[in-house]
Amino acid sequence: MKFPATYIELVNGGYVYLSRKRCQSCSDDVVLFRTPKGKRAPFVLLQNGKYLSHFATCRSAKRSPERKPFVVLQDRSTELRLF
Repeated sequence: MKFPATYIELVNGGYVYLSRKRCQSCSDDVVLFRTPKGKRAPFVLLQNGKYLSHFATCRSAKRSPERKPFVVLQDRSTELRLF
């Protein structure tokens, strides 16, 4: 699916509307959908009537340089550090 997408495109792509909320970090109005894989995904409604991932627009989503990386364990012997 190509983003930004309309509501109809999201629904036809397997997304299910869940609710509307406010982002705790930036106070934007966020629309929650369940993805085709069953995960919750926040979207914002753009002025042209299309939806875009809130992670792409949230002013607070950018990582600051002093923020520590988090670790993803791949298995018991190796780990992957993400910044």
